[in-house]
Amino acid sequence: MSAAPLALLLLAGAAGVPEVEYPLGPLRVPDLTQPRRPFVLTDLRYALSDAGGRAHAFGARVRAGNWGFLGAELDDSSWGLTLRTLRLDLYGFETRGQYDVGAGYRFPWLEVHADVTRRREEAGAAWVADLRFAGRVSQDWELLAGVMRDGDRSAGPGRRHLDNAFLGFLYQGGEHVELRGELARYRVLTDGGDEIEGGFLGLDAVGRVWTGEVSGRVAWEDPRGRFGFDDVQVEAGLRLPLLDRLLVEASTHQRWQGGAGRIAHGLRGGVSLHARRVTLPRFGDAARRTTALARRGVELGYNERRAHGEGGRRELRERLSLSPRRAELADDLAALYQAQVDERIVPVLGVELVHEQDLLRGERRREYRAFLGLPWPLASPLRPGRGATPFLEVDYAHVERSFEAGFVSVSRELGLTARLSRELELLLRWGREGQAPFDLVRNVGRPRRIDFAIVYAYGR
Repeated sequence: MSAAPLALLLLAGAAGVPEVEYPLGPLRVPDLTQPRRPFVLTDLRYALSDAGGRAHAFGARVRAGNWGFLGAELDDSSWGLTLRTLRLDLYGFETRGQYDVGAGYRFPWLEVHADVTRRREEAGAAWVADLRFAGRVSQDWELLAGVMRDGDRSAGPGRRHLDNAFLGFLYQGGEHVELRGELARYRVLTDGGDEIEGGFLGLDAVGRVWTGEVSGRVAWEDPRGRFGFDDVQVEAGLRLPLLDRLLVEASTHQRWQGGAGRIAHGLRGGVSLHARRVTLPRFGDAARRTTALARRGVELGYNERRAHGEGGRRELRERLSLSPRRAELADDLAALYQAQVDERIVPVLGVELVHEQDLLRGERRREYRAFLGLPWPLASPLRPGRGATPFLEVDYAHVERSFEAGFVSVSRELGLTARLSRELELLLRWGREGQAPFDLVRNVGRPRRIDFAIVYAYGR
């Protein structure tokens, strides 16, 4: 079946009034509060990767009436099932003999998550349990806690946590600011069999400043033992729209260790031109409606957080559409979706530069990226268009990794994305990764890689 008939078939369940045009026709607003069939396809994904050997991946998810969402995933090495209802989340995956299962439940004032992993036989067949709690104190504040324990005390490759316990908080002040803090104690086991005890303190922040968004992170780690050292990491980022259609982005990360000084740092900067006015996730009508809808969910006892991103907003709309009171929420759910459509991002031209250096490993990395987008309806990428939607985008990446002794590894990647509607997109990528010094020692080449994917997401 060709792409166009398949897309039309997938979109047949959508309902609503046309708002904007896409290559496959006008947008139709999804009505999740009143599904017209017992089962509605909400997600479909197929991916093919060829890097010296072909690998396939498939995923699908359906809405079962007003009860919940059922999903399944399958690839060459793993398979799994998922379930999401208004309050309950379940998942189970098997990956080459390792089993991962988890559950989460939302009480009106408490959210509980439990994850359990059973390693494969050759890795000791041990159990790892992780339990996390989030207690809601008010509309804006949550207290966090969690414990993790690994049942395998034997030494093995890699550095892994044996035990971990943390306390923290989450503050969501509307769309203006979000803070998350964490204080933890842990024990880790090195591949040489040494156990190290330590502490961790971290603070993450994101918010609005002037017309832009800023983010930051500060983390301090204090391991004690044979390999004890203080470790401090700092990250900062800025996203700033200029002249309506320009978006400037910059970020940095720095890392210091006791006795060694600064051991790693990085800088990232980019600028992009858009066909429409740029509205950042924490600005505009969609941000305000996300906050209001999440607050309403808390009032109704559904314990919803404010997720200012496309994926988080979709999850919020899906969960609340399962509520017994979905009829009174229907207008707000539709208005949030419409605001997301109205504030859609349509990039047409952009460049990005990255510089990173790891002084301990003696490696320096430079990355150059550029993209060119062609909006729909077809027009010059440099011409503004209020009715424009994303259509075609070509991007190219050039990565140079420099090692000690003057060795340089070069990787290249070229991609094409075709967005046939808001819900359906096709992706094609080609790349060739450069050799690292260890690859030369082992006489291992890096073959070219080709990836293809088709992604459908109802109500995205």
